[in-house]
Amino acid sequence: MISPHKFEFVDMSQLFGISKANGDAEYPEYGTDIIGVVEDYESLSKISTKFGQRDIVHFRLTDGRHSAKVTVWANLAVAMEARYNEISKDEPIIVIMTTTKLKIFHIIFL
Repeated sequence: MISPHKFEFVDMSQLFGISKANGDAEYPEYGTDIIGVVEDYESLSKISTKFGQRDIVHFRLTDGRHSAKVTVWANLAVAMEARYNEISKDEPIIVIMTTTKLKIFHIIFL
């Protein structure tokens, strides 16, 4: 049973520690909701993967003190790009990501 209203507020700087403590689970038994301001937005691009070409969007999400790199994939990346291009950039862009999968990727260059 899941207790009603079971949640915890944490600082953005703690997110990766939480992710590591839960083993970077592919299918976690928890959901992480993150709220922050978009910075360093990189427009939609395509990358080659073992599954073929995939659409992606990169940006940083910050709480004012800490930030994290975010990658949005596939249809969500296309939708985010369309919405990002529609809105005014005069004010900060606040994003709420719900049931987010926290993952740490290590890239090795040979």
